[in-house]
Amino acid sequence: MKKVSLLIAMIAFVCGNAFAQLHFDFDDCPEGAKIAQTLGDPWTTWSYAPGTDEDGVFGMADGSMGCHFTFGNDQVVMLGDHSTGVYDLEFDALVPEGKNGYFNVLHHFTGNPNTCVWAMQVYMHMTNDGQNSTQAPGHGTVHAGSNGTCDLPCVYDQWMHFRVHVDADNDVAELYFNVVGQPEELYATWQWSLDSFGENQADRVLGAMDFFPPENAATSEYYLDNLTVTLQSNDEVLIFDPFEDYTVGNKIAQDAIAHGNDWWTTWSNAPGGDEDGVVASFDGTQCGHLTYGNDQVLLLGDEENGNYDLEFDILVPEGKNGYFNILHHFAGANSTWAMQCYLHMTSDGQTATQAPGHGTIHAGSNGTADVPCVYDEWMHFRLNVDTDTDVARYYYTAPGAEEVLVCEWQWSLDSFGNNVVGRTLGAMDFFPPENAATSEYYLDNFSFKKIGGESAPELTIDPMEITEELGEDDMTTVPVTIDNSGNSIGDWAGWLDFGQGGEGTQTADLFYHNGEESQGIGSSDAYTREMGIRLPATAYAGAAMGMKIVSAQYLVGTQYQSADHNYIFRIYGQGLHNQPGELLAEKTVNSTAAGTWITATFDEPVYLTGQAMWATVQLEQVAGEYPLSMDGGEYGEEQDGNWLSTNGNSFSHCYSAGSFGGAWLITVNCVGELIPATWATLDKTEGAIMGGQSETITLTLNSIGLEMGTSYNANLIINTNDENLAHVEIPVTLDVTDGVEETVAQLASVYPNPATSMVTLEGENLNSVAIYNVAGQLIRVEKLGGMVNNINMDVEAGVYFFSIYDNNGRNSVQRVVIVK
Repeated sequence: MKKVSLLIAMIAFVCGNAFAQLHFDFDDCPEGAKIAQTLGDPWTTWSYAPGTDEDGVFGMADGSMGCHFTFGNDQVVMLGDHSTGVYDLEFDALVPEGKNGYFNVLHHFTGNPNTCVWAMQVYMHMTNDGQNSTQAPGHGTVHAGSNGTCDLPCVYDQWMHFRVHVDADNDVAELYFNVVGQPEELYATWQWSLDSFGENQADRVLGAMDFFPPENAATSEYYLDNLTVTLQSNDEVLIFDPFEDYTVGNKIAQDAIAHGNDWWTTWSNAPGGDEDGVVASFDGTQCGHLTYGNDQVLLLGDEENGNYDLEFDILVPEGKNGYFNILHHFAGANSTWAMQCYLHMTSDGQTATQAPGHGTIHAGSNGTADVPCVYDEWMHFRLNVDTDTDVARYYYTAPGAEEVLVCEWQWSLDSFGNNVVGRTLGAMDFFPPENAATSEYYLDNFSFKKIGGESAPELTIDPMEITEELGEDDMTTVPVTIDNSGNSIGDWAGWLDFGQGGEGTQTADLFYHNGEESQGIGSSDAYTREMGIRLPATAYAGAAMGMKIVSAQYLVGTQYQSADHNYIFRIYGQGLHNQPGELLAEKTVNSTAAGTWITATFDEPVYLTGQAMWATVQLEQVAGEYPLSMDGGEYGEEQDGNWLSTNGNSFSHCYSAGSFGGAWLITVNCVGELIPATWATLDKTEGAIMGGQSETITLTLNSIGLEMGTSYNANLIINTNDENLAHVEIPVTLDVTDGVEETVAQLASVYPNPATSMVTLEGENLNSVAIYNVAGQLIRVEKLGGMVNNINMDVEAGVYFFSIYDNNGRNSVQRVVIVK
């Protein structure tokens, strides 16, 4: 299996004058057949006459099939006329006792000696002065940028290995030589763009190679094998595992680790256990054999930047099925799935069904695509993950067919597209999914490659300090720009940190529920459930900023039938993508009392200083029970009050229109000193910036209700995935003072003010108005036209700010009071 279509595939890379690698081992070629006539492009002869006397034949030498050249042959391999890039030309040559040989590399090949340009020439068992050649056993003349550049210590009846390294980008070439089995040595270095004698400046083109027995029928003969031409790149093979180094019958992860390959483990991190598949010899190759109960995990290093290819072969026996996935994060039951693929099974996201010839892919959506599976033949899969552009692609090659793109999706989504969970490439899991009778497959030739070298975000933030001055009951906005000049996506998360209050005795309870259980959530299957409420700064800025979380409460559902159960209370900090961040506190409480409130008092309090906080409760839901207690709020209402994670997957909102919804019965208890925090807000708290782009955060400052003559301070915290700018603290100072002069004339008359509902804006050349509440949150934007514009203010009573723009880009802010 390891050689299937290798020859055809490598030829195909060269057609069209572009290749990543050209390789011929000739093992499957028929002895005595003409070389160029059999292989076609890129092989030809000096006169472009495949099948004629110039065309060599395939022949055996030292137990290996290779190319056999005798006097009169003149074999050419076209290399595509490349003028940029770094290349290695490698091959083995064997010269029989008393014979000689010759090869060259050509800048330009035309078939006409008068117009061809030689780049280097090598004689084997011959010396050459540039005009005449002489039989010289054990020696070989090299012309490479000069006449008689060096001498090679040739041998008879053994394979000699040659490597010509061509760096067209830097105009340097090198010749390496060794007898097979001995160390490689450098014999010549020269300016690549010269001709072979160094007489003329040619150019940097890599055109062709020519293999030629040079003297006569009696003395000129040699063999060629293992010809490889490689275009070097910044690609890096991180893992290559064909299972050949392991012992048949051994456990995969256990044997791999013994060989220093620590990339294999199992779902429970138990190499050598029942989850660990076995090494098998099957269909002529050594491979991994997975049966029901195996759960083989391949660790990929939690990569967050770069472009990667994951490639492997799978064979499913007749009547069997299989499954594999990619994980954003691997943590056993708490893993996060990025993509899932069923083989010879269909899946609706809940139930999988045997389906010969079909396979469901979940990749950024439920049932993204169908893959046309086959039995008893090797299927090839290539999964391309470009974390830098947040795109993933699924490629499939059926036996004997060309590779096809099956689907493409946003990489940062979870496998069903429910949530953005980040771009981390964590692991793969290979798993026979159904039962012992139907689930089994073979895995081979796994490759994990990084494409195109290193990538990273390069972020800058401006400004790095903010100081503003406002008069009484005023407002202003400050743009903060994050620029990404790197070649990978820059992630950021930000919040305003107002600091810790003192040891006060004020108390505050934070919750979204109405206090009464209305419904129990669960299912007929058993799951690990973690309910959560998210508390952004706007949810507690005026109630608990600066105070500390000391405990949390949960109302145990009345439909919870199981006794003696553990509830794990957790407090998390702000994360990315509407997901929890760092775990800050955890406490386990045991209770048997359904329908009662239970309390977890944390060992260490957690201060509320401005970041979005998460309070969660985890429990084990028994099959057939509905223990998750939710109030009877409007469906979809209070969405920060109904987050749910199942089996460690990402959090998403738990509601279904017309069926169930509301808020979890979770309460967070706070104590301490309340500090002012409504004077500064951000319009966004996280983002992802493509390379070469920027994003602007708007910081809104207001002086409503603040004490005159006082300075208020906070820090704008921005955490990023740029290792050189991982954590930034930007000082923010607001000075509230008398006598702040108006710098911009009012653009419109606003009346009545105060108003009950309808507000009129009157002025010339008006364009739009942005309306903010006292917390600096944008309420809406309305387009203006004409002299008089009526704005319906169907909002709660309070203070609002009208940021008015005219058609010349001028802006003024006016305070409006709404009374009811």
